[in-house]
Amino acid sequence: MVRAKLNKVNVNKAPGPDGLHPRVLKELSSITDVPLFVIFKESLGTGTVPSDWHKANVVPIFKKGSRSSTGNYRPIGLESIVCNWIEYWLKERVQRVVVNDSYSEWSRVISGLRQGSVLGPLLFNLFINDIEDRINSTISIFADDTKLCSTVQFMEDVHKIQADLNTLIGHQLGKCGLMWINVKICILGVSVDGRLKNSIQCQSAASKASRILSCIKGNLSSTLC
Repeated sequence: MVRAKLNKVNVNKAPGPDGLHPRVLKELSSITDVPLFVIFKESLGTGTVPSDWHKANVVPIFKKGSRSSTGNYRPIGLESIVCNWIEYWLKERVQRVVVNDSYSEWSRVISGLRQGSVLGPLLFNLFINDIEDRINSTISIFADDTKLCSTVQFMEDVHKIQADLNTLIGHQLGKCGLMWINVKICILGVSVDGRLKNSIQCQSAASKASRILSCIKGNLSSTLC
């Protein structure tokens, strides 16, 4: 069973702090399966995991905006390939930041989940599963993006949606924004206008496709000549 799992390992993934590359695990599965089986058996018997499985290298990936702002980078956690636990995977964790070949000091992780991990998305979904329990307005959730919609006709409606906004924002004020529907805005990569129509996005996509098609046509014409 261990060997079968090792043979399905994605060799294109980066190794974690233990330096054990997934290609080594896969191509030497006939050798590594026995020691890993012993480790897994011991872990199940004692309810603990090796200390290296608590560690993670965090690589900052630039998203957009100013490169001098730490908020414009997405942290991607690289942990041991063979680590796939929950309770002991979350407890007593440490991580360090890796930029090129430079490493920071190990630092304790007291909250949150490692981005880029296997269990991260599952545990995150469990965490936000009840986010709409105390919300009266219409709420839309996609991954870590949450949007609140409501029709405002009277002052009472204003107070209700403001109460919902206060509930959602909480202590994450710095990562929340107010969308005015009379200006152009980009939602999850899709541009919409003041009437929430995506015609701007369609025009942009059509223009880009036209330029690519013209380039391909020009290259084909040159080749045929």
